[in-house]
Amino acid sequence: MKKALKIIGITLGSIIVIIGLVLTFIRFKPLPTYEIQTKDLKVEVTPARVEKGMALAQAICATCHMGENNSFEGRKLIEEPGIGVVYAPNITQHKTFGIGNYTDGELYYLFRTGVKRDGELALPMMWRSVHMSDEDMYSLIAYLKSDNHSVQPSETQHPKFEQNLLTRALFTLAWKPMDLPESPVVAPDISNEVEYGKYIVQGQLRCYDCHSASFETVNDVNPELTGHYLGGGNQMVDIRTGEMVYFPNITMDDKDGIGKWSEEEFIAALKWGQKPDGTTMKWPMRPFTHLDTTEVLAVYQYLKTVPELKDLPVVTASK
Repeated sequence: MKKALKIIGITLGSIIVIIGLVLTFIRFKPLPTYEIQTKDLKVEVTPARVEKGMALAQAICATCHMGENNSFEGRKLIEEPGIGVVYAPNITQHKTFGIGNYTDGELYYLFRTGVKRDGELALPMMWRSVHMSDEDMYSLIAYLKSDNHSVQPSETQHPKFEQNLLTRALFTLAWKPMDLPESPVVAPDISNEVEYGKYIVQGQLRCYDCHSASFETVNDVNPELTGHYLGGGNQMVDIRTGEMVYFPNITMDDKDGIGKWSEEEFIAALKWGQKPDGTTMKWPMRPFTHLDTTEVLAVYQYLKTVPELKDLPVVTASK
């Protein structure tokens, strides 16, 4: 018996030593950097692309990056005990504090892979444009390089994200760049309602990020494999008010989802942020006014093909 206990003690002690060595290695080892395989790209800035890019930026980027004075200068985004304070970066054309020094190819590479021009990996919440078409991405780049007032150089500088042991471990062991597409990414034809609606949900708006089980279960390569895909249950703190926001079920379940919503009610919700009960959508949901009725109905038709799910039980912190 004593021999067995001794063996167990030695084994546990060895495991503790190994874990300590790994944590020490992660703590002091420089974070990984990655080779930039930048795309040789020069986006033609046309009025049509700028208009489309502005709509995409307002729909995708503004929730996190829109600061004061209607400028994409970034702002405080998250403050969590286990993570720390995270700021959405300045993405105006400022050459020091923004993205003014990025080439078109470097922006494309950042949006596709998550790797910045210095080889460092951006926080996963700030990229994931895996399924966005090349043309939509070119429009977004054209807008960021345009003379629109929202992207003009801002001298706003945010505190550097201080990585603790947890986030260093995630950057080292878990978070990795996405692969650059091997072939052009093309949006489906809008005449195919279901496929085009799927493209808006996954490629443009990434609805599954919030309307699924949790950010930890998000699968960007195969979004349908995300935990409780579009069935709600995820939650986050509204940094403006400190209140917890719970993301609802948007499958067609009659009881917990949107199965009883008419097409007209869905259009009002997605385009104007107005729910059937007369209440307004909560942050970070915003009206997607850039979508026309045909596009909204395409989303509606796609959601009708998604398996119906029940809401996940909401777990609130004990007082």
